[in-house]
Amino acid sequence: MGEQEKAPSISERVLAIVRDVLALEHNSNNILDASFKDDLTLTSLEQLTLFIALEDEFDRRIPQEQVSHIDSVQEIIDYIKVNVKKTA
Repeated sequence: MGEQEKAPSISERVLAIVRDVLALEHNSNNILDASFKDDLTLTSLEQLTLFIALEDEFDRRIPQEQVSHIDSVQEIIDYIKVNVKKTA
């Protein structure tokens, strides 16, 4: 029997979405603490697209009042870990 594949972690899923939406290279792991505004220079449209993709991935709406306080990939990961129930 073959080995079961391990499901990607929340961090891996968020990083994959960020890389995809922002067209970053796969090995860009140093983006965890990068500021959306200052380091990654996201436009408001890019930020909206990113959060819509995250909502789709995790099947959970992220309220606008929370979005306005999230400014890094690590902050997204932390928010999702606290606010999205793990599914088996």
